[in-house]
Amino acid sequence: MILQTTGFGIAVAFYPFFAFTPVAVFLMLFLRQFTRTRQKMFLHLAMLFASTILNQACLICMVLVSRESVAKGLFIAAQVLEVTGMLVMVIVLEAFEENKAFSPRVAGFTAISSAAIGAIVSEPVLETITVEMPLGTAYLFRFYRFDVTGLLLGSIPLLGILWILVSFATKRKLARSGEQRRLLFLLYLGIFLGQFTGTFAPLAIESASSHGLGDLASSVGLTRVVGIIIIGFAFHRVSRKPWLLQLQKIHLLLVYAKNGITLYSRRFREDISEDDVQLLAGAISAVASLFRESTKETSPIEAIEFKGKAVRVIDRDEFTCAVMVDYASQATDDAQERFVRDFETAFAAEIAGFTGEVSRFEKAEGIAAKYFA
Repeated sequence: MILQTTGFGIAVAFYPFFAFTPVAVFLMLFLRQFTRTRQKMFLHLAMLFASTILNQACLICMVLVSRESVAKGLFIAAQVLEVTGMLVMVIVLEAFEENKAFSPRVAGFTAISSAAIGAIVSEPVLETITVEMPLGTAYLFRFYRFDVTGLLLGSIPLLGILWILVSFATKRKLARSGEQRRLLFLLYLGIFLGQFTGTFAPLAIESASSHGLGDLASSVGLTRVVGIIIIGFAFHRVSRKPWLLQLQKIHLLLVYAKNGITLYSRRFREDISEDDVQLLAGAISAVASLFRESTKETSPIEAIEFKGKAVRVIDRDEFTCAVMVDYASQATDDAQERFVRDFETAFAAEIAGFTGEVSRFEKAEGIAAKYFA
C-alpha cells in the first residue's frame, strides 16, 4: 500500500503536535494540582496523561522505524500502556466519587487488565501490515481477533461500554443541575473515545478506507487522543469546582465561633431546624472537648462517622466549619477546604472583631453556592 498524498503528508507532520501538546499541558496542570493539594486523584490523572504520551510516542515511533522487530516491540509497549490507562481511569472515578481505592468494579477491571497484559507480553501472534509511506515502509500490527490476546483485549471495551452505559444512566438520574449533567456527558464521552474504542475504531476506520490510511489511523490511536483531551477538559472543570462530580447529598453546612455562636449555616434538608443546627454545633464542641480531656490529645477532631452519614470538621483559630454529607470523599474534603479558605479571606475583619452580630456573614451564601451547589 502506498500513501503519498499531500493531505496525508500534512497530517503526518502535524499529528505529533496535536497528540502531545494538549496532553502534556493537562499533565503539567494535574501534577501542579497534586503538588498543591496532595490529592491522589490528581496523581492518578497525571499518570493517565503520562501513559497517553508514552503510548502515542510508541505508536508514532512504530510507524517511523525501519526494523520490523523494533516496531513490534513498540506496538506491544503501546498496548500495555493503553490497558494500564483504562485501569487508571476506572480507579480515578471510583476514588474521586466515593473515596474507594478498591471496589468490585476496580477488582474486575484489574483482573481482566492483568490477564490482558500478561497475554500481550507473552509473545502473542500478531498480524503484520506493511504500508509504503514517503519515508519508507511502515510496519503496523494488530492481534488476531480470535486469538486469546485479541479476545481479552476485546472484552475490556465490551465491559467498559456496559459500565459506561449503566454508570452514566445512574449518575445522570441523580444529577442535581444542568451543569452537572453537561459535565457528566462530556466526561463519559471522553472515557468512551479515549479508553474503550481501541477494539472497535480500527474496524470502523478500516471498513471506510481501502488505501491503508485506515490501518495507519487506527494504529496511532487518534480517537484515544481526542477522548483523553475531552477527559482533561472535564476534570479541569472538576478541579475548580470539585462538587460537580459528586452525586451524594450534602445535608448541612455550618460555621460557628469558638464561643458556640453560629456565624453561618445552610440547611440543605427541610427537616433540619435551626435548633438542630445549634445542637449539632454544641455536640461537635462537646465531643472534641471530651476527646481531648480523656486522651490528652491536642490535635483537633476531623470527622464524626455515622452509618450513612459523615460530619467533616475543619478547625481554625477563631471558628470551626462542619459539613454533614452522605460519605466522605476527596471532593467533599476539597470543597470544604476551599469554602473555609474563602470564608476566612472574605470575613477576616468581621471574625477578628466579632461582637455577636451574625448578619454580616450572610454574604457567605455566595461562597457556599460556589462550592456546594
